Amino acid sequence: MMRPLRDKVLLVRLPEEKTTKSGIWLQSDKPEKSNLIKAIVLDVGPGAENRPPAAVKRGDLVAANRYTAELFWLDQTEYVVVNSPDIIVNLTGSAESLPEGFVEKALATYDAHANPPVEEGAAAPVNDGQSEAAAS
Repeated sequence: MMRPLRDKVLLVRLPEEKTTKSGIWLQSDKPEKSNLIKAIVLDVGPGAENRPPAAVKRGDLVAANRYTAELFWLDQTEYVVVNSPDIIVNLTGSAESLPEGFVEKALATYDAHANPPVEEGAAAPVNDGQSEAAAS
């Protein structure tokens, strides 16, 4: 089971663009100019004691600080974990164009990891009590 804790936000980064909207090919070895990464929100932690939950929700397009992000790979998918204050801007509803089906695929992949099927006879996942506390 995979869930962000406290004030963490789980993201999946958008794929790097290879061409501009006008069709000009971009070099893959160009240095990164932005300190931000664009990503889709997969899940939001319940919030820390002294901080409210993040002001973003599942499926939002956001820009977050690249240098405070923690990256990890699971089944050939790169996930990004950031503290909620490190999300700089919510781009949902902007003119930003996303690859067709990208958001749906990213959310489905996350759902498969976050809620794995329980095999018959297997022990049920241990509940740490945080998810119930956040729900109340």
